[in-house]
Amino acid sequence: MRHLPALTLTVALVCGCYEISHPAKGYQIIENVLEAPVIAGKGASRNLLLAGSPWQVAEEVDKEEFIFFHRLPFSVWECKRPGCVTRLKVITGDGLVIDHPERPGQDMHVCTVDYVQSVGRVHCSERRAGEEVLDRQDTTFIGDLPDTSWEADSFSRLTSGWHSWVQSSDPWHPAEDALGAEWSEERWTGQPVAGPLRGAHNVDLGACSLFVPWKWEDRDPRLDAMVGPMLGNRGLAEFTLDELDAARTESANSNEMDDVVWFFDAFTNLWPRDIPSEFHYHVKESGERQACLRSYFATNTELRARPGGWNIIAEGIVGGLAELFGIGDCKTHPMSVRFCGELAASDGAPTFSLDKSSLVVEMEPYPWLKRSCNRNFVPLVKAGLADGVEELTDAVITQQLAALTADLPFEIRRVELTPSGLYFVLAQDYRDTQYAAMKLAGDALGADPGLFCRPELGDSDFSHLERESTQISFSRRGISR
Repeated sequence: MRHLPALTLTVALVCGCYEISHPAKGYQIIENVLEAPVIAGKGASRNLLLAGSPWQVAEEVDKEEFIFFHRLPFSVWECKRPGCVTRLKVITGDGLVIDHPERPGQDMHVCTVDYVQSVGRVHCSERRAGEEVLDRQDTTFIGDLPDTSWEADSFSRLTSGWHSWVQSSDPWHPAEDALGAEWSEERWTGQPVAGPLRGAHNVDLGACSLFVPWKWEDRDPRLDAMVGPMLGNRGLAEFTLDELDAARTESANSNEMDDVVWFFDAFTNLWPRDIPSEFHYHVKESGERQACLRSYFATNTELRARPGGWNIIAEGIVGGLAELFGIGDCKTHPMSVRFCGELAASDGAPTFSLDKSSLVVEMEPYPWLKRSCNRNFVPLVKAGLADGVEELTDAVITQQLAALTADLPFEIRRVELTPSGLYFVLAQDYRDTQYAAMKLAGDALGADPGLFCRPELGDSDFSHLERESTQISFSRRGISR
């Protein structure tokens, strides 16, 4: 008999016999607290309606086909702002939660008609972009809408804009004064935001998150004590570019290097040009938000061999020394490499996944008299460099990100990219085991439980200072040093 609850859960999952059929959308709006909400569905032989914060038993029905229709106790209502609200959930006598199909793993809510929400994810409405209903607890790609209205909550941030890879007519000397990207970030103020959207996302920031800017000037100064030592008082893009260009310089001046560094370590004479590397925030047409790098350098046919053998990327370029026979002397020519990837989290740490379709290796063609260079050497370099980036990039960047965040005393649940920086989501909602710990961390770092966390229904005795809305413009060079 000790296994009866587990058996009950198994049977319920297999037969799908536990359900809530009313209200239809996981929330209900009533006239005032004297009116009784109606919660109906199918459960076990004994079912309980819980309400309020902390949970209280509001009603019990001892049959499988249940309808809760009595007025809720006054003690379960929260009426701190215009109108009143409470949370609900239905459990069986064995303690199994019966989820609403529209809100799996989430609370239901009941609000009075005059309720004005100011904390938490949407209670008695839905996140929307025009007619499109957005996910209540995760980030949603909205895309392009010519004219719409955005409605969300304090856990949300709207990003919209564009980015172009179009450079000048000379791709080796890109124009720095031309516009290459324009983005906006809107915080939720309680009022709909109207206008056209382009490449837009409703970014869910979680119950607790840490903002890490691409540029140090965009940081939250209250987090300097945590983020500053991690990045050397630089933004994450600035830190990455400094590391990239320092590695390029070292690569050009060193005869002995590790295989697992950056892709340009394949050549003795592959040196950085006088164009600093670039960082770009980019959104694909399919909605993936990406961090991108572009670097400029030059090479010729004098490939390097080391005492320990060919560099792994050089091997990919050469593909057997016989392939170089007949190419001739291909003088130094400029080239560039750019690639993008998605940032995510795995096992509590950030990860980077290369988007192979984004990998572009460009190299200036040789004069027509150097047909063997154009026909043999240029394709070899492009293909080999691409293979090397594919083989090394995921591991190298993921390793760097993990090293950067290794001393943070918490696990990263999600990574959310925005045009101004990224958010490490540290607690998904108030049920998250890190939620209370992150409030304590805010108290310890800045005497503010809302430093990382956002208040929610039933836990709203503190406030969170959300970053202001902002407009961001980048040149065609993106972020560079």
